[in-house]
Amino acid sequence: MRRATLRSVLASRAMPFIALPLIAVVIYQLIGVFGKTLTTDKRIGRLEQEISELEQSKRTLEQFNDFLNSDFFAEKEAREKLGMQKPGEHVVVIPGFASSRKNEEGAPSAGRGQTEPSDRPANPSAWRAYFFE
Repeated sequence: MRRATLRSVLASRAMPFIALPLIAVVIYQLIGVFGKTLTTDKRIGRLEQEISELEQSKRTLEQFNDFLNSDFFAEKEAREKLGMQKPGEHVVVIPGFASSRKNEEGAPSAGRGQTEPSDRPANPSAWRAYFFE
């Protein structure tokens, strides 16, 4: 029996029928891997963008938290909401302008972000009226 050498196998007529399906399978697998790589790259891009947005949001919240924990904010809230003042300080109240209006029960009538209808003049007009009229 004759030994088949590599040269004779490659030169045989059956070789294209064996090689073409193998090449087709390899190309199909490469296309699948390439497609998965593209979708993975897109997903990584979206996730990196989401990470940067969340980091920006975190920085904003940390700044807001620092502001809320600051002495300035505590003093401002104590003055506006509790009517407190520093020792030796005098509060000047302009008639018709209370920083926290009270309703019938004695509680502040409008919360932050809420507006109540008012017929009082604008702040510059009130100051002008207070000092010059």
